[in-house]
Amino acid sequence: MRYLLGRLAGPSLGLALGLALAAASPLLGQPSKDQQGVLRIEVEGKVVGTERYQIIHAGSTIRAQAEIRLEVAGETVRQNTSLVLSRNYELLSYEWRLEKPRKSFVRIRMVDGRARVIFPRPDGKEEEQQFDFGTDRMALLDNNVFHHYLLLAHLYDAEKGGPQTIRVFVPQSVQPGVVTVEAKGVETVEVNGKKFLAQRLEITTEDNQVLLWISDKKGIVRLHVPQSHVIVQLQD
Repeated sequence: MRYLLGRLAGPSLGLALGLALAAASPLLGQPSKDQQGVLRIEVEGKVVGTERYQIIHAGSTIRAQAEIRLEVAGETVRQNTSLVLSRNYELLSYEWRLEKPRKSFVRIRMVDGRARVIFPRPDGKEEEQQFDFGTDRMALLDNNVFHHYLLLAHLYDAEKGGPQTIRVFVPQSVQPGVVTVEAKGVETVEVNGKKFLAQRLEITTEDNQVLLWISDKKGIVRLHVPQSHVIVQLQD
């Protein structure tokens, strides 16, 4: 399957695309709230798909789900994701399911800083790997899942400011790594002829950069990956 952003998380994450999963209020420092939206995904100026996501605060947990539909290089991609975090944004569980062009999955359970990862082998059997992070507080990065960036911001310390290194985990490559996140202030962003007040974040690695604008009312307003010519923005 083609990854739209190429290598996000640097050499330590192999060839996987990283898309962040961890947590943050759309304008940094404001209380968290439920979010939902539909994102239009463009590559080199051509619309290639959509992502419909929902983030719900329910009791002691935060639940994030998405349906992603892509048409890339003649290939139809359909995938669904389901993430559960604690109210402190600690990772509890995650499931990624690929429906097209083939069936596949990744399931993750996190307990006391240790991730239990289950995924299918080529022979049809399941394989399990475990990683000891020493903490449940990290960003889970997934392939071509864009609402995870909205969650990533919650691991950024707005009072401290400046560039901050955040630990991440990419389930498809089954590898840990890091990204650097920095808030660049509030800007007015125009999308589909409408103007939004949005916080701009820069997410960088050794060989890639993602620019992200998030709004307190609309969630992700715009995401831009210059190196890969990818633009993701709010759809009417």
